[in-house]
Amino acid sequence: MLPNFLVIGAMKAGTTSLYRYLREHPQVFMPPEKELHFFATPERWGRGRDWYEARFAAAADGAVAVGEASPTYAMYPEFAAVPERVAALLPDARLLYTVRHPIERMRSHYLHQVRRGREHAPIERALVADPRYLDTSRYALQLERYLDRFPAERLLVITAEELRDDRVATVGRALEFLGADPGLLPPTLDREFHRTAARARRPLAAAALRLPGSRALRRLAPPALRRLAGRELPSRPARIPPELEARLREELRDDVRRLRAHLGPGFDGWGIG
Repeated sequence: MLPNFLVIGAMKAGTTSLYRYLREHPQVFMPPEKELHFFATPERWGRGRDWYEARFAAAADGAVAVGEASPTYAMYPEFAAVPERVAALLPDARLLYTVRHPIERMRSHYLHQVRRGREHAPIERALVADPRYLDTSRYALQLERYLDRFPAERLLVITAEELRDDRVATVGRALEFLGADPGLLPPTLDREFHRTAARARRPLAAAALRLPGSRALRRLAPPALRRLAGRELPSRPARIPPELEARLREELRDDVRRLRAHLGPGFDGWGIG
């Protein structure tokens, strides 16, 4: 069985929460591994259709919506061929895209990379040096690549702010879009899920940093040990300087204006565009 919907992103914009809410619906099946990344990289794509179909083999006969969630599907140009691959294998798929205040998303993305040991520069340098932070927040750019291959009615955009502040209506809208009963709401709808925060600490590493004198040890411990304990934090506050924020807003203004076409007249553009 192949999926009939994808949550394509955006990274750090509520995809983990949406995955959990949808997965608990009795008419929806999503595999226990949230991010399959099948369409993102040549290596995953090279595993072939049989490997991908096997991820959905446990879907019940009564499942109306079968899907998966991989934020890498909306991270162009880092992962450049995703819409083409999706259209080739899943031409009738429905696509869900969650978006968030783009600068707040960039800050959260940066902290995620720091915690995983992939980023060591201060935020004011990292956001300028690595274009992936900004590109992933160019939501209209990401959407337009899908709209070259899918009709607009098969793509639903929701904001992380809606998912946080009006969760019942927002999840209900997503379920209706997928053809599932919006009246059957998941029992955990009162919770938010954050993949990074929920990551389990390795018990041995965490225990080592709880020993007497661990405060001093923590400062001396190698980064790998601190990361294993789930305690890797930026060495300085991750505040975006006002002048850099102003520059990022200007960079994003046109993209946010184009995004309005997908979110309707009630969308405030986060005060950017």
